[in-house]
Amino acid sequence: MTRLYPPIPLSLNTEIELPEDAAHHFIKVLRARVGDAVCLFNGDGGEYHGQLSRTDKRHAYVTLETFIENNKS
Repeated sequence: MTRLYPPIPLSLNTEIELPEDAAHHFIKVLRARVGDAVCLFNGDGGEYHGQLSRTDKRHAYVTLETFIENNKS
């Protein structure tokens, strides 16, 4: 599963637009396709798992489906 760091607010059960650099890397460099799994993190203490829901030439949208909290002891 691809992990990406978008420095934007993330919230569960939403569709977010990836920042331009992350979108380019995901859809052009890694050649991701709609339906591909992705893990996003932004430093808020966990990871959001979701899937690429739609794209166009410069934009990528991810639907966030689950949140996994980091267990720091």
